Amino acid sequence: MLNECQVHVRRLRFPDGGAAVDYRTADAIAHRLATDLTRHGVTVTIDNEVHDNLPTLPNTEIWTN
Repeated sequence: MLNECQVHVRRLRFPDGGAAVDYRTADAIAHRLATDLTRHGVTVTIDNEVHDNLPTLPNTEIWTN
């Protein structure tokens, strides 16, 4: 994620309930994540409200290619 714009993956909500989680990651990864998870009924919201308290999205290599 070097030299890439960071974004806030906000309110990652799963269709059957459960936790809504927030992460930060590179813009391109966030959009690939959203495209993939939306097909499975997960609501993904992305914004530019990035702050140091947001954890980094784990396993980003899944959405890098």
